[in-house]
Amino acid sequence: MIRKMNEVCQALLEAGGVLTEMKLQIEHREWTARVAGTDVPSAPAVQYSMDRTFYRKTIALLIGDGRIKSTKAAVPTPTGRWVQTEVLYLSTLPQEDVQAYIRTLASQTAQAMAASGKRRTATRIADANFSEVRVATPVRSASAVAKPTQMPTEDLEAVRRETLLKEPTIVAYLYGFKSGRWARARSLHTGIIQAMRNSLGATSIISTSPRIFALPLLFEELSAGTFFECVLTSAHDEDLEKWLRDPAHRQTRLKDMPKHLSPRGGFGSAAVKNKISGLLEAMCELKLLTPLRIEDPDRATLHVHSDALGADLHFGGADGFGVSAYYIAHEHAPVYHIASDVSGLLGILPLREDQEIDAYWRAAQAACTEPDINMVEELDCNGPTTWPNTAPLTEVLELDVDLRKMLRAPVRWKHQIRLLPIQRRALDEAIDFRRGERIVTSREEVEKLAYDNALPVDFVDAQLDARARQAMTRLEKRRETDREDRAQYRQKQERAKAQLQQKLEERRAIAREAWEGRIKHAAEKAGIEFSQDLSDFVRRQTLQATNRVELNDEAVLEAARLFKRTKELGTGMLGVPTGTLPRLPPAPKFRKHQRRVPATKDYELLLDAEAIITARAASRRGLGRSAMAQLFPNVSGQTFLNRVKKVLAEPGKQAYFDRLVPAWKDVWERYRGTPELPDEHPESTIEFDIKAHVKFLRKMLNKNDLRSAYVGDIGTSTGSVAGRTINLPETVDELLKDHRVEKLHSQKSNFEAFHESVVSEDQRVATLALVPLVETQAEASRTLSGKATRSQGVLSATIKMIVATPSEVYDQLLGMELLKPWTDREQKAEISRLVEEKVLLFVKTAAHTGRFYVFSQGWLQLCDGPFPQDLFTEAESASKRFDDPGEDGVEWPIVGTSGDIASLLNLVSSQEVDFAFDMDDFPTLQRSRETYNTRKLNDDSFEFKITVKLNGRAVTPATTVPDPLARMSPTPWPATRQPQPRSWRDVVDKVISAVKSAGPDGISKPDLLDVIGCAPETLDAALASVSSETARRVFWAGYDTARLVSTEHTTAWLTATRPRKLDELGRVIRDFPAVPTRPRRWITINGELLHDEWDKAVRCVSGHLLARPGISESSLRAKLAVVYDRLELNEILQSLLSRGVARRAWTTEEEEVGERVLPPVEAMGVDEEQGVSWWPARGMVLA
Repeated sequence: MIRKMNEVCQALLEAGGVLTEMKLQIEHREWTARVAGTDVPSAPAVQYSMDRTFYRKTIALLIGDGRIKSTKAAVPTPTGRWVQTEVLYLSTLPQEDVQAYIRTLASQTAQAMAASGKRRTATRIADANFSEVRVATPVRSASAVAKPTQMPTEDLEAVRRETLLKEPTIVAYLYGFKSGRWARARSLHTGIIQAMRNSLGATSIISTSPRIFALPLLFEELSAGTFFECVLTSAHDEDLEKWLRDPAHRQTRLKDMPKHLSPRGGFGSAAVKNKISGLLEAMCELKLLTPLRIEDPDRATLHVHSDALGADLHFGGADGFGVSAYYIAHEHAPVYHIASDVSGLLGILPLREDQEIDAYWRAAQAACTEPDINMVEELDCNGPTTWPNTAPLTEVLELDVDLRKMLRAPVRWKHQIRLLPIQRRALDEAIDFRRGERIVTSREEVEKLAYDNALPVDFVDAQLDARARQAMTRLEKRRETDREDRAQYRQKQERAKAQLQQKLEERRAIAREAWEGRIKHAAEKAGIEFSQDLSDFVRRQTLQATNRVELNDEAVLEAARLFKRTKELGTGMLGVPTGTLPRLPPAPKFRKHQRRVPATKDYELLLDAEAIITARAASRRGLGRSAMAQLFPNVSGQTFLNRVKKVLAEPGKQAYFDRLVPAWKDVWERYRGTPELPDEHPESTIEFDIKAHVKFLRKMLNKNDLRSAYVGDIGTSTGSVAGRTINLPETVDELLKDHRVEKLHSQKSNFEAFHESVVSEDQRVATLALVPLVETQAEASRTLSGKATRSQGVLSATIKMIVATPSEVYDQLLGMELLKPWTDREQKAEISRLVEEKVLLFVKTAAHTGRFYVFSQGWLQLCDGPFPQDLFTEAESASKRFDDPGEDGVEWPIVGTSGDIASLLNLVSSQEVDFAFDMDDFPTLQRSRETYNTRKLNDDSFEFKITVKLNGRAVTPATTVPDPLARMSPTPWPATRQPQPRSWRDVVDKVISAVKSAGPDGISKPDLLDVIGCAPETLDAALASVSSETARRVFWAGYDTARLVSTEHTTAWLTATRPRKLDELGRVIRDFPAVPTRPRRWITINGELLHDEWDKAVRCVSGHLLARPGISESSLRAKLAVVYDRLELNEILQSLLSRGVARRAWTTEEEEVGERVLPPVEAMGVDEEQGVSWWPARGMVLA
């Protein structure tokens, strides 16, 4: 097998390094025939060939070993179909040569379509010893010499033109041939009259009155333009085409044309006569011509004297309409209504001048194509009807059925070039249909387009103008349709709004009438007369009612009685005249409530007030918050409670509040009732001045000490009771003096005897042997620097965003807009790289997804990580069993899924569970190994009930998701207790200056050290200070290493996405402004997060950490480089750290790092990654 693999590689090498899969098998067979028995490398002893199955196995082994590579290419066939072909090439061959070979496949197909009389014969190599030394470059065989390495664009256009010129009508159109039969008849008739007028004295012109000519006139005196307009010529002559482009040359008589331009057989050959005879017979049927033959003077009907021949000639009418030697061209011709069922005579028209000839043919076309006689122009019927001015006339013209059909067909009267699909496609590509304009405008471009597609130049120019007008017409029609749709939509909305207003008015009228009825009924019961004053009074009294329909009649009656009493009081006491009611002030106007967003100071005030009330209510059961109304009027107590719970739920707030309450209680108990803090009711939580208490609290307490994580003596800062909180021990020795440390050990049981079997030991040894004892350094991948790295990284991430976007929300226009910052060359190069790395896969059609590329299956499997994705889902489901474990715990299955085992091992490693089982259910454990026979044991001997019970409460890691629109800001550095260098503040300014000078590409940490010239510890302190600033001035980025970039260049590392929203009709709204978004593969082109893709990425990285605990960061990045770029992996690792499911630390020698703080993940340079290792933490399997 190895020998045959070497033979195939050598054959491919000598063939140029690249061949299709089928051609390589043929080439191998021919190669063995040439080199069998010679000293060519890997040459066989005898000639042989491999069958198809064995050949495919050999190719598969070569691809698996990486000696050759395979790719797919679409190749056209001579029948016009496209087929997928597998192309094999050496792994060392440049990609440019592979693409050049693929392009030659199309040219070879075109060459196969061309007729070629030569056949290529394979060159045989004599059986002789070879003295050439084998070189590294591919040696091309004799059969591969004729293959062009690259097909230029000019050659492809030439091949297309040659292929088109093999069509019979294409060449004729280039010469000026007219497609319509009656258009050719008109041209021939006009040409005959002009030839007789311009060639006086020619021997083929018998007489000019009457106009009699001999047949040679058509092949000698006729103009070249008229001849090629009427005769179909399929043989192409480049010189003849160029000669006919000149209008003056088209007026040249046939006998005066250059001899080398004459067609094969001359202009009067039998083939030409057969083609032109049909037109002569048609003109004879229309009575434009009449064939003549030589007769005796006694039998002749026409006697003429020929000046050219110098003799008298006598003619008679020829029988039938076959090709005759002589014809008479009549000076008048009849016009029959051929389009009618009965072809009656319409009139007789003269045919002397060119205008009269044109008028005749227009009338004839109308009479043949218009069935309604009223639509046909009225003609003169008083012309001469005698021979030889006109042909013999009849009232009705009798025609053959086929000829009548051809005369009635409108297409036969027009000249229209029938375009092939490739020509039509080329003309369409020269038009910008989005703007209705021509792309090809200059004369040189039009001539080149016409030459490449084998079309006349004037025709191409006219077609481009016509297509541009059609495109503009369609655009205007589409705009008009859009305007009408928008107008109809607005009208529909206005009608709906008017209908809604009408319904509301009707409902208001009904409600007003019902309300007045209720007031009248209440007035009758109260014994007063209904009036408008009564209605206004009742309305003002019931303004606070949210719904007057639900207001009971008793309330309305009470309002009416109140009106009566008010009226009586006004009459008796105030002297108001009877019937006059004092006007109440107008009702206040209510504004729509707007939700107020609480500020940070509001939350601080809320916590202070809550601490004051909690301290006062320490000896009471209830906790009243009515005093809060002094600080926040018009806010309910439930709202206060919800706000307090929300604030205390934030990290650190509850501990701060627990320290604030006792501190304030000590201060309050000392100063309450004093002039400094007046308090008349200290036992009440309501009747006191809370504003004065808050002011006194902030005066007496130092909140910075209360917020600190290490609080010593509160009394030192407040002057209150000291020793409320204890100081934490400073060293481990102090901790061991007062506390006892016990190490927890798992309780052993006899169940371990089952795992100590010989078979299990062999399996553990075999598994351990597969683990490498020395971690090898991964090869450094090829990296770029500066703008190339940033541009390529952002482009690659943007392409992955486009491919990862679901088809339901994908918008092709938005995808194209995302790629606008890069040129087509950059896009194609990056896509080729992703395809070469097996990240993307080309698909034939984009009908379903809108894209021609999808993620390959192999790459998607790498994204799953070393463990199946079901492992994490099953582990999460298994952990939910402990939500309600019961008193006896949870019964664990003997045979579980991988997720069950992972969840259980997670609890065991954290010492959170205990196992319990009954010894009686498993009697096998009570026996010694030597006392029972394992062959007699079955499954029942090993199946028993195991109960798992939690020691404490299981911890489930929190869930975090990235924000696609988050601002680019650095992650804060971890705190350190080491003294900061003195010069680090000066270094900060130098860092900012160096970062701004670096531009959008940023600057790496080694370059920063070189520019600034400081110690690494000083630079770390400066970077930590910059990262903790409130106003962010820099951020970390970089696809090759950690680079510090100024926030002025944030957009250089982002891509612009547009949110996806729909209008009322379900159409996508495209007017939203672009939003800067981080280019990540779990984000769509609309800036939305794909939660499944994010969870999948987190589980992939978690799987590698679980499989290789203690793996270095450089090895981890090398394993995941093909799946996630550097910035994507930074976000995933930072998420695992923030959730507490992973940890990392320095693993290098202390002399190398000293006591340096561990930088954030995004700030780790390439040179520092080898010294940092990662481990899974508690609950990673549930992440």
